[in-house]
Amino acid sequence: MNDDEQYLIDQLNNCLGELAALINAKNQGKRRVQRAIDAYDGDGKLFEALTLFRLKSLFDEEGIRTQICRSDGSPSNSFVLRGSPGELTRAREDDGKLPNPSHIAIDMGDRRIEIHNSVEWPDRLASYGAVHELDISIAETAACDWLSDWYGKNEWLQHRTVREHAPLLGMELKFHRDVSTKALGREMTGLAYTTCPMMFVLGTRREAPYAVRAQVGSLRRLHRRGIKWSACLTLWQEKKHGHDRERPWAASLLPAFLKLWNKRLRSGEEYLEKRDVAVRPTRRKPPPA
Repeated sequence: MNDDEQYLIDQLNNCLGELAALINAKNQGKRRVQRAIDAYDGDGKLFEALTLFRLKSLFDEEGIRTQICRSDGSPSNSFVLRGSPGELTRAREDDGKLPNPSHIAIDMGDRRIEIHNSVEWPDRLASYGAVHELDISIAETAACDWLSDWYGKNEWLQHRTVREHAPLLGMELKFHRDVSTKALGREMTGLAYTTCPMMFVLGTRREAPYAVRAQVGSLRRLHRRGIKWSACLTLWQEKKHGHDRERPWAASLLPAFLKLWNKRLRSGEEYLEKRDVAVRPTRRKPPPA
């Protein structure tokens, strides 16, 4: 992570701290507080951007190469955040000649994965036209290429998910929404069941109650849908220790991702080896003289 990227993360952190102070100063009624949050945070986009770049820094800390890229995959010195749910495109500019949203590319050995924000993924149970947004998604570049080509095609997606075309990680973020309702857990269950990421995370600023955490954590039981790991994580809740402030991040997230990634690669290699053996012609011993 270079100095410019660290500066951006520090500035986003400061903005969230200022947001908390603004809420306290304007705490004269629930509606007024909600208006202050929406006006300052851009409907959760600040929280989304901060989480996206924190994910990038986690890979950097592990010594894994990351890079900010334009929509076409070329390197960039600036990042264009997707402002509303939309399609993933490989075109560098839109029809109005404005740059399309950026992404973060990560080199995983001889493969590349990408981090995107607010991308719409297909509903794996319905025909074309049904999509669901993931606030943060990580997927292989090949899956992103497939997705950018999928929009607009009248293709029927079967019940069984094509593993290579599903997200590796799907994250839903709730910054200024009440996380104490059981309905949130049911909403997350539906989102995970239809988008089928390998890992699913509900990230919140305040800790969610046990009912929501238990429901999200149990999503890993949907392993037949491709979900191998799930959790409800408190991402940026401040904890004061004297004069210091700590913004905790779940230390288990990246190790779990890397473990599942390596397991995914091994299972793919084993599958190819078995297939190769199956199609290889057998040699019969010559009859005895």
